[in-house]
Amino acid sequence: MYVWTKKAEREYRERHPHRKNERKAGTVVMWEGKELGTGTILEGYASRGWVAEHGKKVVIVKTGPSNRLGRPLTTAEQGRRWLKLMKYFAMPNMTVKDAAIAIGLKSANPINDLIAMHGKELAAKYGKLPKIKGVKKSYWLEVMEG
Repeated sequence: MYVWTKKAEREYRERHPHRKNERKAGTVVMWEGKELGTGTILEGYASRGWVAEHGKKVVIVKTGPSNRLGRPLTTAEQGRRWLKLMKYFAMPNMTVKDAAIAIGLKSANPINDLIAMHGKELAAKYGKLPKIKGVKKSYWLEVMEG
């Protein structure tokens, strides 16, 4: 059973001064008419310090990095991805999104991030990428042939 903390009560009162305070310290946390169970709502509340369990602070352990790039690639993985890009970009009419899908990614964002962060080093180590149409960013142009 999870209960509201003093911090939750105080912050709710500050944000909603004219409403009835639904977050009284020590009362059971309700969500959609039921007691709050485990899940993302609990994690969000706990990260703000709004809930406690039987008088104890709820500690949420993060399972992975929170940066927008996700899990960082190892140097070996970067090299393998670069060599795959060289192979796919050599094909006619290949776009960055098509290459990303061929590699097994859902979007071109991880490829753009790889080029922006490590493109110069990878181009120096493995060679420049074949030129493809539609690429205008300077960090892309620096690592492409021609």
